[in-house]
Formats: sequence, structure tokens, C-alpha cells
Amino acid sequence: MLDQVRQVGRQAALAAGALLKLNYEKPHDITLKGAIDPVTESDFASQKTIISLIRQTFPDHGILAEERMDADVGEGAKGRGPWPSPQETTTPAYRWIIDPVDGTVNFAHGFPMFCVSIGFEAAGVMEYGVVYEPLRDELFEGRRGGGATLNGRPIRVSSIDRLERVVGVKAQCDVEHVVVTSTQGFDLQPVGGPL
Repeated sequence: MLDQVRQVGRQAALAAGALLKLNYEKPHDITLKGAIDPVTESDFASQKTIISLIRQTFPDHGILAEERMDADVGEGAKGRGPWPSPQETTTPAYRWIIDPVDGTVNFAHGFPMFCVSIGFEAAGVMEYGVVYEPLRDELFEGRRGGGATLNGRPIRVSSIDRLERVVGVKAQCDVEHVVVTSTQGFDLQPVGGPL
């Protein structure tokens, strides 16, 4: 079954990512779920696409999705979420965990750092995950005990063991703009230090 889960997860992430890429530079209908928690029409469309593809193969699997929807694949009920309610106490034997636009704030404001995130768990244990970044066409997949890949090629944790030897990114933010500068193992700030 895990091979079929991977196939469906990959297909759903790619389909949702294609939709996000298509809608990225268009104006968005933004609704706030909380003070700084936006949701766009693309969140709902992406989630609907993902759930529809999962339901075609796995109609009995549970779904835990970020956006509240009136039905499995219905229209969004703006301002509510996650779906189903986090107060539900039973965990299904098989469950998909979906963030249809991981980085909605970035997506809504035209900042090119967002992705589709989908996980699959069996008996409460995470077995598989896929993250698709559509603007760079990067598909990350991982499965429990089986490693991870980027666009089908194996990836691994770096063997670098000293912070000053890493290549990092430093970001500086304010209300007006975001400045990102790349560093080459220097000018890194300690944890808790200023950006």
C-alpha cells in the first residue's frame, strides 16, 4: 500500500503545486482566519484538489487539513479551520495531513517562498511525506526508514559539524521590506542574536 500512497501523494502535491503556480501572480481574495493568519482562494482550491485525488484511491482514509471546508471537497468556510476540528479525539487507522499552501502569507504577498505539504500516517505513525515547491519545481519526498529524495535523487543531512563552516542565509525584516543576504560561513549571528 505504501507504494500507492507515495504515488497518490506525489500526484496530489504536483497537481496542487501546478494550480498555485498558475495563480501565484494573480490578485488574491484574502480572508483572515486570525490576526495574522490569512487564507486565499488558492488555499481552498489546492486543498480541494489534494483531497479529491486522495479520495479517488483511498475513500476511507482520514483527512486532517488546514482549511475548514463545508464538505470533503466543498467550498471553503472562510475564517474557520483546521478541518476536521482539532477537538476530535479519534485518530483513524490511516490519515493524510495536508497544508495546501505552506506559506500562505508569502504566497498572498507575492514572495516566492511557499510549498504544498502532505503527510501520511498509519496507526498514528508518520510513514510518508511530500513537499513540493512549485516555483523551483522541487519535489522533496521521505518515508520512514527509507530516506529522503529531492526530485528523485537521494539527499542526506550535511556532515559539517561546525557552524562557522556552513553556508547560511541571514534575513532582516521590517514592516516595509524584506532583505535576504547570503553568507559564506561568516557574519552568522548566534541563536537568539539579532538578525
